[in-house]
Amino acid sequence: MERVDVLDKLGASMEGAESLSELTALVRLAESIYPSIRERNWNPQPLIESLVRGAEASEQIERKRLFLKALNAGKEQFPEQVSLAMSSINIDLLTRQTFELSTLNSSETL
Repeated sequence: MERVDVLDKLGASMEGAESLSELTALVRLAESIYPSIRERNWNPQPLIESLVRGAEASEQIERKRLFLKALNAGKEQFPEQVSLAMSSINIDLLTRQTFELSTLNSSETL
């Protein structure tokens, strides 16, 4: 299977998740594969784009935050791509501040 297909399929599965528990499990998977994507020198963009679409399309705040959590997990491996994606998403102020604060905290520990 092409690597892009794998990341596209994961993103599509996340977007199509019917329950919060299903989405939570897929978020954990997405969080865990970022180092592998970096190690294999794959382009994370298909996954990142799916996460952005999922966050923007989610009407429930819990779902939106799960998509953002999965996206935010990639900031260590792909800081530029994740920062650009996060800046393009229309999210509530509290959520944006939460993720910006977590980004600042992780930058200070480096």
